[in-house]
Amino acid sequence: MSSMLNSGLPSGGSQLPLPQIIDQALQHLQAGNADRARYILAAAPLEARDDAFACRAFSLIYLSANDYPNAIAWFNHALALNKNNPEALTGKGTALQGDGRLSEAIACFDQALALRPIVPETWYNRGIALDALGDIAAALHSYDAALAQRPNYPWALTRRCDALAKLGRLEEALTLSHTLVSIAAESPDSWCRRGNILQELGRYGDALASYSQALALRPAFPAALINRATTLNEIGRYDEALLDLDKALQFDPDQPQALIARANVLQNLGRKAEAEAAYRRVLASQPLITHQTVTRNPAFRALFVFAPISGNTPIQDMISFSNYESNILILLPDAEYDVSFLKSRADVVVNLISDVDCSGSALAQVADLVTHLNKPLVNDPAKVLITDRENVACLLATTENCRIPVTRRYASEPLLKLIQSQSLDISFPLIIRVAGTHGGDEMERLSAPQELEAFVRARSESEFYVSEFIDYRSADGLFRKYRFIFVGDEILPYHLAISDQWKVHHASTEMANHAWMQAEEERFLQHPETVFGPEAFGALRAIQSKLGLDYFGIDCALDSEGSVVVFEVNASMLVHLRNDAFPYKNGPVQRIKAAFASMLKQKAASTAVEV
Repeated sequence: MSSMLNSGLPSGGSQLPLPQIIDQALQHLQAGNADRARYILAAAPLEARDDAFACRAFSLIYLSANDYPNAIAWFNHALALNKNNPEALTGKGTALQGDGRLSEAIACFDQALALRPIVPETWYNRGIALDALGDIAAALHSYDAALAQRPNYPWALTRRCDALAKLGRLEEALTLSHTLVSIAAESPDSWCRRGNILQELGRYGDALASYSQALALRPAFPAALINRATTLNEIGRYDEALLDLDKALQFDPDQPQALIARANVLQNLGRKAEAEAAYRRVLASQPLITHQTVTRNPAFRALFVFAPISGNTPIQDMISFSNYESNILILLPDAEYDVSFLKSRADVVVNLISDVDCSGSALAQVADLVTHLNKPLVNDPAKVLITDRENVACLLATTENCRIPVTRRYASEPLLKLIQSQSLDISFPLIIRVAGTHGGDEMERLSAPQELEAFVRARSESEFYVSEFIDYRSADGLFRKYRFIFVGDEILPYHLAISDQWKVHHASTEMANHAWMQAEEERFLQHPETVFGPEAFGALRAIQSKLGLDYFGIDCALDSEGSVVVFEVNASMLVHLRNDAFPYKNGPVQRIKAAFASMLKQKAASTAVEV
């Protein structure tokens, strides 16, 4: 340890008394000259480590100067003099935490708390270390312990609020955010945090009010401007969103989040050329967009390839608050990419381009890119290419215990000719949808040729899928649509939606208003095998085998014989964590998220053949 003590030691050491050395170092530290403070301490005689007052002072000065190795060394000297010194243990834990040695830091905090449990700051710092390691539930316990001792501890309240949000407990986080803004009504950060939670809950009007309050307190607040713009975009107020984003970009013209948000708004406005230009600005300033991990040492690195002008797998909630590094690559036509750099940031590559109807050229581009990257791959573009509705219907037509509607794809003119000549080979009633749409948009059940012709003529520039209608009502007359997510080798339930209408979407049903519906969904999520028998699960497994994708979803029903009625199978399905109205969904969704992370980890650990 003597070499560390004498690092930078002036010739002959210091002849000043220890109190004077400490006083001079403190003066320089308070004046903002941390280097000079450390230089003075380094000149102290070796005997200082045997002085308890000097050990305490030196360690705290080094800690304040963010010189964690020297701080740790001096806390060790203090502990050598008294191993049961809770202040030194807490200080050493804080220094270890600053040095990224989180597990050691937690061990120090635990020793300190065993000696002196009523110290809210120690509980708080322990929570931060656990948070950084990704153990959010344990971190929350530590914040709770700190708040039990100091109920209005603002930093612990803030961290607790963030931990609740990470765990998907958004209503609790929102309640706590109300407390934060009541304690610190003049804090723009508290108002912005409240807005973020409200946005996650889909309460867009309240979110806008919170962001506006944050901006009233701090007009130069880019994060609040960007988040308010994102909310405005969600509710279709695109022009206002652009104004906020233009203001945010005045502070940093190349801010990636603002540029991406602006590109999204422009895309929604149909201004695709401008949207692509904004994405190119992002690509020029930041080749990869890296999402923050919950740990300082990521388990592995995943490269997610995203084509913004195409249809992509919604992946935000799957990668949020993860212990692996997520690097998002924006794939643009004719853009050049540094393959060596990308390989250095990827242990596994995930192709997010999933919608065949609007992503043909992007799928070809990503197929070429992943060939050169030569890394373990999730969702091979060649396999995604076979997931258009017509091809899936043909692929699965002979699957045992599976019923899939006959589906054809048509351009408008050929379809109109078939209608007029009464040559359509799908009988009425039938389902028609505009190719490339999801969520029930631009989709209708029609009962007569004239209705079909009117639908097509109103959208003459589109292409269409025409499918036979299978009446999938249950014995009680209600329609039930189940969603499973396929992750690696697993088949995991995601939701059940029950409705008296044939077009079933969870958000538009009465699920939130009927306890019996929720109880039935919960039973399905906890024990799907009691709903889908061995034959039905065999059909799901066959579908998984025939598609060969690593990550995708299925929307389906069961007919009166127990066979699987397939509505949709692709990698474009949404899995989200915002389930406060249905808290029983949190566990199943977290299982999907954990399975996704496990699949990526296994892929990342496999050995790729070098090019």
